[in-house]
Amino acid sequence: MVTENCLYQLGLNCSLLEEVDLTDCFGIDDIALRYLSRCSELVRLKLGLCTNISDIGLAHIAYNCPKMTELDLYRCVRIGDDGLAALTSGCKGLTNLNLSYCNRITYRGLKYICHLGELSDLELCGLSNITSVGIKAVAISCKRLADLDLNHCEKS
Repeated sequence: MVTENCLYQLGLNCSLLEEVDLTDCFGIDDIALRYLSRCSELVRLKLGLCTNISDIGLAHIAYNCPKMTELDLYRCVRIGDDGLAALTSGCKGLTNLNLSYCNRITYRGLKYICHLGELSDLELCGLSNITSVGIKAVAISCKRLADLDLNHCEKS
């Protein structure tokens, strides 16, 4: 099991780390992401199914890992608009972003995504709180977008 202490050691000793895959690691939370954010060279991070992380943990990554280009937050159900505000402020070079089933994301979050001028791949599957107005805003602003996944986005 990957623990907070494990990520503490990574952050302390592996500052040149560029890619980490923590998909479905139950023990990952905001404190663990604070430790991991010491790896300021991170460019690819997979956090899919890490359901204990929130906007707070995402903010640590956003502000300390500005070189991030690929981020997978699939089913990180505690991530919402405030996390996206931090992310788009700190990681302006994001090219690939997976927010599928992060149902706290609303139109406001999509407006933040509009600030990602390098974004080419965006996954928004299963988001029940976004609208066509938000998608239109992304389409207008993200000129490099080449792959957009909106499967199962039914407005409830």
